Amino acid sequence: MCSDGYKRWAAALLLVSCSRPPAGDDRPARTDRVFHDASTIAAGAPTPDAYVEDVEAERYATILSGEDGHGISGAIEWLVAHPQRARPILRADLSRQNAGGINIKFELQILGRIGDPADVPLLRDWLLKASETQAFSAADALRLHPSPEAFDALLDGAASSDPHQASRAVDALGKRGDERARRPIEQLLDHAESNVRYSAVRALAALGVEPSRALLEARQHIEQDKDVSSMLANVLSAGSP
Repeated sequence: MCSDGYKRWAAALLLVSCSRPPAGDDRPARTDRVFHDASTIAAGAPTPDAYVEDVEAERYATILSGEDGHGISGAIEWLVAHPQRARPILRADLSRQNAGGINIKFELQILGRIGDPADVPLLRDWLLKASETQAFSAADALRLHPSPEAFDALLDGAASSDPHQASRAVDALGKRGDERARRPIEQLLDHAESNVRYSAVRALAALGVEPSRALLEARQHIEQDKDVSSMLANVLSAGSP
């Protein structure tokens, strides 16, 4: 029979080994929580089951970094289903100055699906400060987020001076389907950047063409970009992109 001291040592060793990122992942091992937990094991509290659950949450978060994609869908669903355990891990990772990697888009998506209003400022920061690809992921996370604050954050993104950020936010507003976004999106039909105009046309189609038909037709008469012109023609003839 194993002694209590051996059991505590083995539990601490398991926590350290399970918290390390997979080979090739440059993220630091999550040791802050681990060593705190290991010390409290030695003190005899809390119960061992609590440590298994913490390690489980960390393990699912680490799966999101897998290059081969194995297990990612299941990890996402587990983390969404356990928001109280998932949010601190995901927020800490997204708040790092050098955050990056394939896991970012999944972490943003999970926070969007969890839908806690306290996460909106973090998602907004990613929309307005990230690269084009990451801005797309942040905008989609805000689309999924059910709170009014998420809608307001997307409006901020649509007003961004960065055309990639504005375009991603406008796309998300169209998919979100909130009629309050129609007027701000209509105003972007005259945007200087063609990709923002393209997204505005597509978003208005998603919201419903008819209330904006007159403005879309007016834009069609003066549009010079062939891709936007093609989108306008498709939307006005079929009512959808």
